[in-house]
Amino acid sequence: MALVLADRVQEYSTTTGTGTLTLSGAYAGFQTFSAAIGNGNTCYYTITSDTNQWEVGVGTVGVGTLARTTLISSSTGSLVSFTGTLTVFVTYPAEKAVYGDGTTIVAPSGALLPVANGGTGLALVTANRIPYGNGTSALQTSANLTFDGTTLTNTGNAIISDNSANAALRITQVGAGNALLVEDSANPDASPFVVSSSGQVGIGAVNDIANYPLAVYSTIGYTGISLQVSSVDSGGPVNRYQKNRSGGIVQSGDELLRMSMRGFDGANYIEGASIISAVDGTPGVNDMPGRLTFLTTADGASASTERMRINSAGEIGIGVASTTAYSIRSAKNVTGAVTTYGIVQQGTVQSDNTTTHNAFLSNPATQATAFTLTNLRHYTASQGTIGATSAVTNQYGVFVDSTLTGATNNYGFYGNIASATGRYNFYAAGTAANVFVGITHLGGAVGSESLRVTPVASAVNYWNFQGSATAGSPSLSAQGSDTNISLYYLSKGIGSHVFTTTSGANIQLLVSNTTSAVNYLQISGGVTTAAPVIVATGSDTNIDIALTPKGTGVLKFGTYTAGILAQAGYITIKDAAGNTRNLLVG
Repeated sequence: MALVLADRVQEYSTTTGTGTLTLSGAYAGFQTFSAAIGNGNTCYYTITSDTNQWEVGVGTVGVGTLARTTLISSSTGSLVSFTGTLTVFVTYPAEKAVYGDGTTIVAPSGALLPVANGGTGLALVTANRIPYGNGTSALQTSANLTFDGTTLTNTGNAIISDNSANAALRITQVGAGNALLVEDSANPDASPFVVSSSGQVGIGAVNDIANYPLAVYSTIGYTGISLQVSSVDSGGPVNRYQKNRSGGIVQSGDELLRMSMRGFDGANYIEGASIISAVDGTPGVNDMPGRLTFLTTADGASASTERMRINSAGEIGIGVASTTAYSIRSAKNVTGAVTTYGIVQQGTVQSDNTTTHNAFLSNPATQATAFTLTNLRHYTASQGTIGATSAVTNQYGVFVDSTLTGATNNYGFYGNIASATGRYNFYAAGTAANVFVGITHLGGAVGSESLRVTPVASAVNYWNFQGSATAGSPSLSAQGSDTNISLYYLSKGIGSHVFTTTSGANIQLLVSNTTSAVNYLQISGGVTTAAPVIVATGSDTNIDIALTPKGTGVLKFGTYTAGILAQAGYITIKDAAGNTRNLLVG
C-alpha cells in the first residue's frame, strides 16, 4: 500500500455519517479514485457538503469506496457526520506539503523523506549525530557516535571492518601534528597513546617519541610488555631487532641492540645497567658473528661499565673483554670486605640427591682426530702479579678449611686412581718441602698402612730419610736442633729387630726380645789405632757377655799361628754351661 497523488480526481457521494464513503462516480472531466489512485492505496482527500461542512484527511481507496483512515483537519475538528450531497476530491494539504522558497526546501514537521527520493528517511537528526544507513531505504543515527565539527565522540564499541587489500583505516597527517592521539576523559591527557606523523609510537608518554620509535610510560609497578602465543606448534613469542647501514652490511662492533635500564635521580634518568648485542667479527653472507655485553653502574658513578661479555665463540669474560683461549675468564677487581671470594658454590643439596653431589666437576674431552695434547690440567694454580709495596703473607694452591669435619669420613684430598704405570694419586714434583703436620699414613688405609708417622708436640729432632745417586746408598739419620741425637728402633710387644740383605731374603742380624731385660750390649767404634768395642752395660754391677754358638758350632777368634809360647797369664771365661774357665795367654 502506497500514498499516491494524482491530478483531477473528483467524485460525488450521498453517504451520511462518519464512516466509509460510497463513491457515486466522477464529475465530468475528472477521474475516479479507483482509476487514478488504485484500489488499496492511500491518498489525501477533501470532502465538502452543500451545507458548508468540510474534512481533509488520508483515505484508503477501495472498489467504489474511500475509507476515511486518518483525519488531518475538518470544520468540526473531528470526523464530520455528513448529510446531503458530498463532493470528494484528491488534495495536497498544506501541512503535508514539501516546497522550496528559492534557497531552502521546507517539509512538514516530523515528515520523513525517503532516501530513494533524495531524503534521509529521518524525521529529525539530533544535534551532532552522524546519520548512517540501515541497510534498506532509510538513514538512522546513534547517540554513541557524534561529531560537533571538531571532536568525533564514540561512547559504544567502535569497530572498523574492511574486507579488501587496502588498509582498513588510513590517517594522513601533512602538518606538524601527530597522526593519531588516543586519550581518556582528561584533555589533554598526561598519558595518551600517540602515533606521530613519522610513525613513532608513544604509550603513556609523548616526551621520548622524537628519539625512539616506541616509548612506553606507566604509573603502575611491574608494568611491561606481555607477548602470548596460543598455537599447537613449538613456536613461542619472538622479539626481533634488526640493524643495517642504510641498506648496507653491518660491520664488526656495530650494535644490534642496546637495552638501557635507567632510574630517575631527581633531575635526569641515569643508566643503572644495560645489555648490548653487537657484531663480533667480520660478517658476510649467512655469517653474522655476535656478542652480548652486560654493563652495570658502580655506586657513585653515572655511567655504566662493562662487567661481563659472551663473545661469538661462546667464551665468557667477567671483568675482562679479551677471552681468546678462555672458556670462562674472570678479572674482576675484588673489594668490599676483608675476606673476599672469587667463585662460591653454596647451593643446598635436596633430599632426592642421595648418592653424590659434585659441587665442581672437571670433565673435558678431546676431539676425535689425530693429535697429541701434552698436558691436560684439570686445575692450575698460578702466581699472579703482586703489586709494588703490597705483600701476601700466606699463599695456598689448595686450602681445606678446618670446618670440613661434618661427614662420617672427611677427606681434605682424595685420590682414587688404581695402581699402574704412570699413575699417581699424589705427586709432588717440586723441590720445595712437603709438610704433613697430622699423623701420616703411607702405603695403606688407616690401620693397614705400611708406614705411620706420628707427630710429637714441639718436636725439634726428627728422622731424616735420604736417597742417593748412582753407586751411592740411601741413608737414615737423626736430625734436629740438638747437638747429640740418638735413634730409637722400637718393636711392638716381643717383636725382634731384623736386618736383612738381598731385598729381605737374607737375615744378617736379629735383635730378639728378652722380657724385663735390664742389661744390654753397647757397641761403639774406635778411633785411629783403637778397636771397635762391644760393652755389656745395664743396671747390674757385673754383667757377662754370652757368645753362644748354635749346636756344635764354636767361637772363632783371629788368625791361628802354630808355635809354643810360655804362659804369661790367663783370661777367665765361662763355657756354654756357665762354668768358669781360665784361658791361658802366652
